[in-house]
Amino acid sequence: FPNDIAITRSAIAYVVDRGNQRVQAIRIPGLIVPARALPARPMLWWVLLLLIPLVVLGYLLARKPKYIAHSDFLNKIVENGDVVMLTTALKKVYVSPDVYEEFKDYIQEDKRLGDILRVARYRPHVTHAYIDEWGVAEEDAILLTCGKRNLLQRFLFARPVFLVEKLELADRLMQVGISSYNHDKFIKEFGGQETGDTAET
Repeated sequence: FPNDIAITRSAIAYVVDRGNQRVQAIRIPGLIVPARALPARPMLWWVLLLLIPLVVLGYLLARKPKYIAHSDFLNKIVENGDVVMLTTALKKVYVSPDVYEEFKDYIQEDKRLGDILRVARYRPHVTHAYIDEWGVAEEDAILLTCGKRNLLQRFLFARPVFLVEKLELADRLMQVGISSYNHDKFIKEFGGQETGDTAET
């Protein structure tokens, strides 16, 4: 995957081959390289450099939240017949493997809950750390682990929003600055939406 090239005055072409993680140097016989090494309009490069922070800022603002659902929230959705509303309001909802297996085949009015459910990756050792530190049940700790991100993921990926019914867990999430919705709050916020695009409130 060559994606850049530079030609020196000595007629050597350096090709950046990102796919193979290498730089190739190729001598081109008979090549005449102009004496001017800088671009004809150097100010254009400065403009592009100034736009980079704006592009990064726009990317960060445009990221949509990553919704992670607890089984008690999905149970409430099923019991109240809100599967159609949930699948209309959200495109993806991340759950633990066990929760996915429990709810993936539930269908209401031709809307299959499994169509929006995604299995979130989690690490068992992080789960045990949550159990010890937060004093929560294993199922709650697995949920928290599904939203755990390292420093790079915090920059690149959307922030987590938990869908939970347990008041004590929601309060603890609020204390550490993480958003959460219970069933009633979620219905109030997203019940009137008609598309799969959501906005963070």
